[in-house]
Amino acid sequence: MELIVIIAVLAISWMAWQLWRAKQFNAFKRVIFSEFKPLVLAHIEQQLTEQRSSLYPNNAIHIQAAQEYWIKYASRILQYALTEELITEQQLKQQGKYRFCQHLFHIEASHMHVYQSCSEPPNTETN
Repeated sequence: MELIVIIAVLAISWMAWQLWRAKQFNAFKRVIFSEFKPLVLAHIEQQLTEQRSSLYPNNAIHIQAAQEYWIKYASRILQYALTEELITEQQLKQQGKYRFCQHLFHIEASHMHVYQSCSEPPNTETN
């Protein structure tokens, strides 16, 4: 009988611990959308406006499409912020949010942007 009570208490304690961790992770996701999202939106608009040319017009529709792509998922917002150095890994570590970042990248891996190298196009000349 005592063994069953001990197992039940341990199970309830473990579930409470998991609930607490889940709440911390959800709070981290709210931080991404409340603090990092505005930074990402402003940076995308600034960057595309500065790169505007006749080859890449980057008009309002281009800017809006890029912004919608990057802010669709929390992992993309965080990925963009880290890639463009709006925030650093060191800041995440100091705030104790680095583990949440790793977990977010793991669970939303299918939604993350895949960077491709921009190499020179192959030579297509024929002799």
